[in-house]
Amino acid sequence: MTLHKLPGGGGEDALVRRAIVPLLVVGALVFGVASAGGRSLSSTTIVVEVFGQGQVTSSSPNTGLSCGNGKTKCYLTFTSGGTVTLTQSAATGWSFDSWGGDCVVVGGNCTIDASGTADKIVDATFASTGAGTTQSTLSVAYDKTNGNGFVSAPENAPHGSIIDCGTDGTTPTTSCAWTVLTGSTLTLFQTPAAGASFSGWGGACSGTAQSCSVHMTSDKSVSAAWIAAGTTKALSVSVTGNGTVSGGGIHCPSTCTASEPLNSAVTLSASPASGYAFTGWGGDCSGTGSTCTVTMSDVMSVSATFAPAVSLSVTVKGAGNVSGGSGAINCGSGASICSGNFAQNASVTLVATPATGATFNGWSGACGGTSTTCTVSMVASRSVTANFSSGFGLTVTVTGSGTVIGGGINCGSEGAICSVIEAANGNVTLSETPDSGSSFTSWGGACTGSATTCTVSMTSAKSVSATFSTGSGGGSSPRLSVAVSGSGTVSGGGISCGNGAVTCSATETAGASVTLSETPASGARFTGWGGSCSGTAATCTVTVNGATSVTATFTTTTKKPPPHRAVLTSLGLPVVRHVGAGFQVTLRFRTTIGGVARVHGRRAGRVASTLSLRLAAGPASIRIPVVKPGSYVFTVQIGTRSISWRACLGICGSALKSPPFVVTRESPVATRAGDGWSLVLHAQANLISDVRVVASRGGRKVVNLHVLGSAGQIAIPPFLLGPGNYTLRLTATDAYGRVRTLIWIVALAR
Repeated sequence: MTLHKLPGGGGEDALVRRAIVPLLVVGALVFGVASAGGRSLSSTTIVVEVFGQGQVTSSSPNTGLSCGNGKTKCYLTFTSGGTVTLTQSAATGWSFDSWGGDCVVVGGNCTIDASGTADKIVDATFASTGAGTTQSTLSVAYDKTNGNGFVSAPENAPHGSIIDCGTDGTTPTTSCAWTVLTGSTLTLFQTPAAGASFSGWGGACSGTAQSCSVHMTSDKSVSAAWIAAGTTKALSVSVTGNGTVSGGGIHCPSTCTASEPLNSAVTLSASPASGYAFTGWGGDCSGTGSTCTVTMSDVMSVSATFAPAVSLSVTVKGAGNVSGGSGAINCGSGASICSGNFAQNASVTLVATPATGATFNGWSGACGGTSTTCTVSMVASRSVTANFSSGFGLTVTVTGSGTVIGGGINCGSEGAICSVIEAANGNVTLSETPDSGSSFTSWGGACTGSATTCTVSMTSAKSVSATFSTGSGGGSSPRLSVAVSGSGTVSGGGISCGNGAVTCSATETAGASVTLSETPASGARFTGWGGSCSGTAATCTVTVNGATSVTATFTTTTKKPPPHRAVLTSLGLPVVRHVGAGFQVTLRFRTTIGGVARVHGRRAGRVASTLSLRLAAGPASIRIPVVKPGSYVFTVQIGTRSISWRACLGICGSALKSPPFVVTRESPVATRAGDGWSLVLHAQANLISDVRVVASRGGRKVVNLHVLGSAGQIAIPPFLLGPGNYTLRLTATDAYGRVRTLIWIVALAR
């Protein structure tokens, strides 16, 4: 198997840099602790500078730091106390030299007392074991046109002149360059002068975070700019319980107050501590989602509540998936989020989805019955088991012009379903149908011979190939093909085609005469033959000396609208206006029939707003309240008919600069599955998103998956592919309508 990656999405540096929400830095290097739900929490913030090529990470239970060799999570606040242990790993061609700064070296590791409020600075130095080293320079430029501030770097060991660049409003400093070993990872902090606030990084840094870490693969430059404080508003956050809130300049309980640019959108993220669950926002935020976006139209205040949690664990047996808890559970079919913490007494709804070819057999544990949904009352820790019938993968590969159908397969010229899960130990009968001008040659893989059908016993994963010739279709067994247009049936000579009948081609004896008969459906009439037949007679006789094709056309004699079906017509774009801390969206349309209208507003593929009401026929106007800003798709459904609109609430698309939307990928993992391959894609995103995965071969789609991506690892179920060359495309759309695309090119061997 050969894997190739094309450029797309964002690099790992960009993702990690934005995923680390800034910690409080007051002055140059003075860290503070704010109130959390009326009580003080002790915390220790650790900043790491890496010189040379190597990596520093924090060990369990105080994990989170990962700095050096492209990893830029170089500072973190620990609130759990105890001792934080830092370990190092040198890059190839390098060796670890020494720890510096606030380290107590034990067994070669750096240990730090994190039980107090003092903050620590750590240096890790690596030395080259090769022939030589190079140096790179980090340069800082600052813009004091509209405000003042300075950029600094915390550093204890003597590694040359460090950064101390800018002005506090009175005294300028000019140490604006730092030369270090190429491959080092340096962390910078910005501090506004009195009467100013930070407006953003540039160059090798981006965003408005308090800090920025730079991997020095070559000479790098960074710029920083500030604006007058009069163009900012204060954002304050309070935390009740044990957890953190991060976003913009906030990282509470370390930093609970920050100045944010006027009218900017600040997205806050709630992260519960171990053993706790997030229960909801208050103040200028509302709801129970893990994120909340605040528009800084004035001084804003937000509260976040965390409560002691109980755990829900899910076990999936067989071929299927269980999801629920607003994305907190996504287990089975390649997804691995099988446990989560929830607030005590919360209700969690789980949904069981069997894989193609499998069935859901029922729940056990805290759930029971065979309904595909189950609601668990979390009065205590619970465990649930979902039982699905087992299945095996069946993969079909078609060479030439033709189609193979059977079981869940519809592969080739007329279909793109070439890989499915079939019930274990069942039998699947596959049928071949050549295109006009082609003929079937032979089966391969788990099928053999040249019969028109093949039965596969699904005792394990199976792969089948079907080969069609592209010649004239002559010889001793030429093909007769029939195409039906309209409502009617053609039969004769093994043909039974149209009105639901699908035997539209058959192998005939060379020189045989075949009589075809037409039968119109109710409300239709026959209007004529085409191809090797002509005229309007009820029958047509053709001599099959070679590949022969016939068409039959039927037209409808009566046109009646389907009974009890609504016709929905838009009366204009949605009307959006601010109402309090949220929005009110008005949908305008006309319906030809009355009934219950179900309204859904989806944001990043998730249902964020829903409403049901009864409407009379005629013009209709529905107002639906929405809490969060972003890009939405609103859908109104009456009976089986629906109509949709797309609307932006607040700032959407490229107009939204913060938070950025970054999607990164890793190499796909392919493992043998019978004669085919089981493929798993790995991707990460820093925000929730609506994810589509398409696998194409020769311009035809063979796999089309829809996944709701959480922040972090995107759980993409594995899928089966036969041997060949494929293009894999992942398209992720975030809650603000921004689209990111990743592309892999995969060659799978036979």
